[in-house]
Amino acid sequence: MTTVDVGFDLGLLNNRLNLVFDWYRRDTKGMLAPGAELPAVLGASAPLQNTADLRSKGWEITVDWNDQIGKVKYNLGFNLYDAKTKITKYNNETGLFGKDKNDKDTYRVGMELGEIWGYVTDRLYTVDDFDADGKLKAGIPKVEGYNPNPGDILYKDLDDNDIINGGTSTTKDPGDRKIIGNSTRRYQYGIHGGANWKGVSLSFLLQGVGKRDLWIMNDLFYPHYDAWTTVYDTQLNYWTPERTDSYFPRLYEKAAGNTAANTRIQTRYLQDGSYLSIRNITLSYNFPSKW
Repeated sequence: MTTVDVGFDLGLLNNRLNLVFDWYRRDTKGMLAPGAELPAVLGASAPLQNTADLRSKGWEITVDWNDQIGKVKYNLGFNLYDAKTKITKYNNETGLFGKDKNDKDTYRVGMELGEIWGYVTDRLYTVDDFDADGKLKAGIPKVEGYNPNPGDILYKDLDDNDIINGGTSTTKDPGDRKIIGNSTRRYQYGIHGGANWKGVSLSFLLQGVGKRDLWIMNDLFYPHYDAWTTVYDTQLNYWTPERTDSYFPRLYEKAAGNTAANTRIQTRYLQDGSYLSIRNITLSYNFPSKW
């Protein structure tokens, strides 16, 4: 592993204002990763091997202010951190992407860790997309192997062949999928501060993530995702002939019908994973030492 690090510390206004900045680039050589695929007759997965290299680039900035107004001493601080990691070496000449059979990321050169491949949601099918016999009109795409109904998910046909599929799951033939998000925590930040007056102290610590995408698809999020699940209050906004502008598509009993087509990884149900949390708030009093 090799690291290049550049930074500076700066104190201004009699050190009431302090700035710290740091930038780094770290190269990791020979990272453990899945080795070459073995014949199926072996009955075992390929062992991990030192076959991958990756490069991480990141930076961090910290700002602190310490001052006093009358008898009140106070401080306020903020820090922000971000990093991205890409694979720089791996034996994947075909450019496979996504998850392998063990639900692990398939590495490839140029891949950014955490990337999410999925479909771009266009809208829900409407009755106008079908003719009088209930057949899909020409020029309107459908998921390969499924016959849609009004209320099902309509994906954008990125390769213009009227069929929605995943191609060969390679960067040269991704079908109708593209990178729609990334699950890596980006722009992580913290805010802290405090004040002290005549023995009374108040301090707080906040922590958050500015950007993160999450794909969550389970029975707590999606109605009738599994065959024997119920429908919760938060899942009632699903398509019906009377409610065509719903959030969820048409439902099928026992997760049958076109459920599998409607719940593919897509932009419509990609969740915003950013947050701000209160980690700590403390109010205290220090008794005088003479007591």
